[in-house]
Amino acid sequence: MRKLIILAISLIALATLIASPFANAATVDASGAVTVTKGDIQGAMGWNNAQWDAAIGAPNGVAEVGKLITTGHGNTPVDVPGGWLTLNGQIVANYPSDEYFSSSFTNSENWGPFSTPVSSYWEGGIDTTVTPILNAQKKVTGYRVAAAPTADGYVYWTRHTTYTNPEYAGATYVYHATSRWPASVAGSGVTDVKVDGKPVTVAPAA
Repeated sequence: MRKLIILAISLIALATLIASPFANAATVDASGAVTVTKGDIQGAMGWNNAQWDAAIGAPNGVAEVGKLITTGHGNTPVDVPGGWLTLNGQIVANYPSDEYFSSSFTNSENWGPFSTPVSSYWEGGIDTTVTPILNAQKKVTGYRVAAAPTADGYVYWTRHTTYTNPEYAGATYVYHATSRWPASVAGSGVTDVKVDGKPVTVAPAA
């Protein structure tokens, strides 16, 4: 009887390992690029090896699986007193400045000194590339996620702020302010890595 119980426990443990063999094991290298493994993707999607092979083997499957990986496009700028912004610890003036650019600052229609901000969000940041990693047998073992090259050496963030103005019957309008930052300040951009919307734990560079 004791042997049967031990055997049953062993079989349950084995079944558990078979059911969930994939642990998140994404890693980041010194350049900030992240390797998202096959296991990370299978774990997030609930795929076994057959389902992985089917997804990769589908028409344009390698690219479609890669599209499951998303990032946060880097840290967003942060306001500091005096009308300044910081990004990753570097401070730049709001305008004019070689490192801060926005045509909307010169358009009075976009100003809102007497209005109340209702909501605000950032758009832009660092674009990333997702490249499949192949082993010697040309099988996909994961994807490398890295910052994409910039066209002019700068990374752009635009903040869209919605205002209401009580002096004009509560009229609502949006103020667009774009800041630009040297790519060296913006960082790698590979933050908040997710697979199909599910967070992936990234181990720091050794």
